[in-house]
Amino acid sequence: MKSLIVIIRIILIPFSLLYGFLTELRNLLFDWHLLPIYKSKLPVVSVGNISVGGTGKTPFTIWLAQQLAGHFERIAIVSRGYRRSSKGLKTVAENGKILCNVEVSGDEPMLMAQKLKNALIIVAEKRKKAIRHIEMTQAADVIILDDAFQHRWVARDADIVLLHQNGFLQNWPLPTGRLREMIWRLKRATYLIRRASKDNPLFTNYVPENRQFTAHFSLGDVVNELFEIQGRIEQWRGKRVVAFAGIAHPQTFFDMLRQNGLEVVQTIAFADHYRFREDDLSELVHLCRKEKAEWLLCTEKDLVKIQPFLPILETEIKITDVCLGAVSLQVQLDDAKKFLDDLLKRLTIE
Repeated sequence: MKSLIVIIRIILIPFSLLYGFLTELRNLLFDWHLLPIYKSKLPVVSVGNISVGGTGKTPFTIWLAQQLAGHFERIAIVSRGYRRSSKGLKTVAENGKILCNVEVSGDEPMLMAQKLKNALIIVAEKRKKAIRHIEMTQAADVIILDDAFQHRWVARDADIVLLHQNGFLQNWPLPTGRLREMIWRLKRATYLIRRASKDNPLFTNYVPENRQFTAHFSLGDVVNELFEIQGRIEQWRGKRVVAFAGIAHPQTFFDMLRQNGLEVVQTIAFADHYRFREDDLSELVHLCRKEKAEWLLCTEKDLVKIQPFLPILETEIKITDVCLGAVSLQVQLDDAKKFLDDLLKRLTIE
């Protein structure tokens, strides 16, 4: 099977070269100022990546907003709202209130709204429109652009790029590999956030070493369906659990549960950004009963998508005596003070 995948990737190389050429042409048009770039009156920082798939971007964006909250009174996050059902500009959360459902917002903006109670969360395909709305309403003092490294229509004071270690062929542009643009475009990045202390030099050579930082992701709190903290993951050591996840790398989540001492008796992986159905959850609850599991655990990103079904399944969950929970992903950045001090200088804050 792996050999077949490699052969398919090799066959797709001409299409990757074409894709890379087109993205490079687009970048050159921006570089030569032939395409307009909007400069906001507010400080803007972008969090993104150069490859498709999970790099820990959402938990890092949440962590960054929490850090900036100590220096800015009002924080706004602008996201495109990937795979949402709505179009145009939508306000997801404002003044501590969530103003729409997950279908309208998309799963990642909704998770940010749940975790960042005082942040303004907006989704819009055209980030410039969202930024101008924020400027006109004077709703924020700093703007974080979510997943915006390739969105060059808006200028930013800092570009943060998260890396994910890939195999050789995956370092090609789409569709052979996972790159959204040519690898040397990493030179636009202000900071590189690595998932490992040593990454492929193909990636790290494009940004000075003093602006490269290592992030560590670990499991933190277990929360209930209302995002109320039930305890640290260590308290679940030895418990029988069924785990499911609809994220880019579900196996990583399952492995982390086992590494924390949980007895994971069954795992179910769904596609990234999967839209759960009532039947899916009913089957998961019955699986817990069959496996005599005490807990049904998922990621927080999955929890925001299944919340609408919970009132329907409440009786069924109680009958089977299964507890539902989600596990948060916490971020720890090496040299965090150095990173934040330098970032704040770029955002014109003393």
